[in-house]
Amino acid sequence: MAIKRKVQLTGRSTYTLSLPRDWIDRLKIEQGDELSILELEDGNLLISKEELTVSREKEVVIDLDEIEDEDLLEKIIISKYLAGYSKTTIRSNKEIPSRISKIVSSIVNNLIGSEIISEGLNHIEIRDLAIHGEFPIDKAVRRAHLIARNMQKIAIESFINSDSDNVSDVFEREDSVDRLYFLIRREITSALENPTILKELNMNSREVLYVYPVAKSLEKIADHSESIAQACLDLQGKKVDKKIGEYLLNYSKEAMEIHTQAILSFLGKRRDLAVKALNVFDALNQKLEDGTLNRERVSDIDVEIQIQFVERNLDRICGYGMDIAEMAIDRIH
Repeated sequence: MAIKRKVQLTGRSTYTLSLPRDWIDRLKIEQGDELSILELEDGNLLISKEELTVSREKEVVIDLDEIEDEDLLEKIIISKYLAGYSKTTIRSNKEIPSRISKIVSSIVNNLIGSEIISEGLNHIEIRDLAIHGEFPIDKAVRRAHLIARNMQKIAIESFINSDSDNVSDVFEREDSVDRLYFLIRREITSALENPTILKELNMNSREVLYVYPVAKSLEKIADHSESIAQACLDLQGKKVDKKIGEYLLNYSKEAMEIHTQAILSFLGKRRDLAVKALNVFDALNQKLEDGTLNRERVSDIDVEIQIQFVERNLDRICGYGMDIAEMAIDRIH
């Protein structure tokens, strides 16, 4: 329940505000104690007994002896990174096998800002050395989109030309998108927990909540682009008809235009670009429905299956582009 207090003028220039007695008693605040006051981006003030300008280090210990599955270990390490822990220690009552150490090292290499700073026979210490706000969230979103967009371009061209040589590049880039996605999620979590970090990111709490679904959509676009690259390998050298190649290329270009305009709208806070993305989506659907953009079925069932698989992935990429456009509109209003 909100409590109202009148501002009092003491002397000629000092304004005072009385604090609720139950709050004082609950936090055991006494006369002479110092309180921290932080002005939030929306102009509100945050009053705390704790120091607001300094982030307290979050530490966690993972008991390796309780984890038998290596995939579970990876999920736990990543979850601690996303939760904003600055120090994660993996401990065991036995000597940690070199195989596990290599797995942990590989996981940490995919987490931006994390490093293994200490390693012994029965412990591994991971530190988050990144400085909040050093890599702005908007910049991370822009970078993730650029990589995902290039992945889609390479994947569809590789499929059309049955060129498996460039497919490995798509798989490698997908890891880069994952790293950026994890970084964005961690920054969001830390910002919502600590108003000081929120201020360092130069965003308000409302804006931060819109960033996560956008980052997730970009991660999904990268995943679907990776799936298209995998379809190229599954063709096993079989060629796609030229007309079908042109059809898929045009389909992909339209899908790319949707999420490109949507991201530009989100980052630039431009509603007109979000509307443009929506219009491209509607026009694409109309072309698919009236046959303006279509193809003939392929007699080779194996090739037909892969083409349909690519179509489904392009359809999902369009959907995620629409999700970003909707987030852009919500962020602006």
